[in-house]
Amino acid sequence: MSQQVNYLETVGDVLRWHNGRMQQLRVLSADRKRCIRGALDAQLLPALGSVLVADLNRRTVERELIFPMQAAYSLAYVRKIWNVLASAFRRCVEAEFIEYNPLASVTFGSFRLGELLPRETNLLPANAADVLNLFNCEYPFDPRAGAFGLLLLLFGTRQGETRKAKWSDFKLDEGVWIIPAVDTKTRKRHELPLTDFALGFLRRYKANCLENEIRSRYLFWGIGDDCMGAEAARYIVKRISDGNWHAHDIRKMVRASWATLGVDFLIGELLLNHSVGVVAKTYLQCDLTAPKLLALEVWHAKLKELLCPTGTPGVNPVTQPLRAFR
Repeated sequence: MSQQVNYLETVGDVLRWHNGRMQQLRVLSADRKRCIRGALDAQLLPALGSVLVADLNRRTVERELIFPMQAAYSLAYVRKIWNVLASAFRRCVEAEFIEYNPLASVTFGSFRLGELLPRETNLLPANAADVLNLFNCEYPFDPRAGAFGLLLLLFGTRQGETRKAKWSDFKLDEGVWIIPAVDTKTRKRHELPLTDFALGFLRRYKANCLENEIRSRYLFWGIGDDCMGAEAARYIVKRISDGNWHAHDIRKMVRASWATLGVDFLIGELLLNHSVGVVAKTYLQCDLTAPKLLALEVWHAKLKELLCPTGTPGVNPVTQPLRAFR
């Protein structure tokens, strides 16, 4: 035990141990691993790497890390960095590589930086038509980019879940999209029923890919046999939105739109694959596919209404991937 304690003498030692452990953890997504590594390289190691574990306390963390960061970054980002630091020490103690956690009694609230408010969205339900038609009009010029945005809009899925989608995940005959647990933020398999509208779009897009001799196992292909990367996905949305909104804004807009259309709160949360709490899991152990399908049918019917009408200048209805299924 004493050798282990002597080995991890500095905060940098603890952080590097934590990073090595997390990079080998199979349940963590590649994106999460990159975030941890980025937090260490960009913020934690430069600020605290040389500090001795024995000298670490709330005051040191505030002076060297938290207070300088809050002056330059959003509170949400500062909290993410803090969470990596706190997790590193918590896990290191649990693994018995250090004897005690100097941050055990410290929380993010201890720094009294004010209330962490939800980030204001850049899209509202009233913007759904604009978003829909931007991606719809992009489709003839860049089918991959247009289809990527349209799939985000159809289901409100996360950017990572969407860009990693494989054709084998879509059971078109059964009418279901199964997102594997390894690709979800919650690490739980997620099933989304496919409406006739969605099925028509997917079949059209698959036919377009085959016509262009694109035979990737991914809907949104990247380099080699891999899916489209996170940076490429972000660039698509940034380019089409002219930098005015992001993929997560689409997700929030879709969720708000469901609410305005009268979709049950629980069904909306389940469609987004949010955690619904222990009570709901205990008392709702039943198949909710039918109400989820009904909610998506209502949403997709609304999207059909929002498509630009035939004859609108600059729009070619023949090549619009969704218009053909009105």
